[in-house]
Amino acid sequence: LLPAPAEGISLAQKIALNDALLASGLDIHAMNVVRRLFSRLKGGKLARLAAPAAITQFLLSDVPSDLPQSIASGPAVADPVPFDDALVMIRKHHLDRLDFVAPHLDAIKAGKIAGPVRPGDPVLANVQTHILASNAQCRDAAESYIRQALPRGECLKGPALDGEASQMAAKLAAQIIDHCQLGGERPYVLVTGGETTVTLDPAKPGKGGRSQELALAFAAAMQAAETKVPRNWVILAGGTDGRDGPTDAAGGVVVSSQTFDRDAALAALASHNSYGYLKAHNQLLIVGATGTNLADLVVIYAQP
Repeated sequence: LLPAPAEGISLAQKIALNDALLASGLDIHAMNVVRRLFSRLKGGKLARLAAPAAITQFLLSDVPSDLPQSIASGPAVADPVPFDDALVMIRKHHLDRLDFVAPHLDAIKAGKIAGPVRPGDPVLANVQTHILASNAQCRDAAESYIRQALPRGECLKGPALDGEASQMAAKLAAQIIDHCQLGGERPYVLVTGGETTVTLDPAKPGKGGRSQELALAFAAAMQAAETKVPRNWVILAGGTDGRDGPTDAAGGVVVSSQTFDRDAALAALASHNSYGYLKAHNQLLIVGATGTNLADLVVIYAQP
């Protein structure tokens, strides 16, 4: 963690902006475009402060596509997003409703406050970047373990996690059900990873996280299916850092054989209170802090 608010921005204001970003439904790349504008260090500004010293950065990637400018908002990486594009996005998602946002952006535009480092800036001449691990490697490791543990099983490639968690859950459920329609007796496992979003009402944020919501929404989609579904299935959805949203859970684990209260589940999803439902049904995934972060992982086991 490297919280250093930009000049004229307090820590409380930066926290308020971060809360608004988390509720906005923006993906991690878009959120970090905004974060770079409100940080004293991110968006290459750490490299600007350190220049001409050499920097070698070793990164653990928790973002899709492993874009260095999005990993920790790129403290030693150029920001390729034009300021005007960032401004359009901020206004579109009403982030400028926070009273300190517009004055700060005006100060950057007027040159009174330094903005992010841009591509080609000489302050980056002595920066070397190495990505040590990523979500793709995490998925590959999970698949390798599953192939050894389940030699008769079949591994399916799922779409990368992105977009709204509940919509992603519906896509995954459809893939699991479609594969079941093909027939066959072999169990199969779908492994995927990435990062979804949950768009919240700031006045009623609920309690949960994107992985918890995805697990519960997947269960709801499977239970609502009118076609043939696997007779047994399990979904594990969790954050590799051991924390999903502002909770003590990493995510959720739901098994088809468990009692499913459809009305309560749908109410929990509508209010983004997946934590309460999963806790009441002993379906939370709680592992504690893992000491790393390679985004989220989803593993679904199904038996025709």
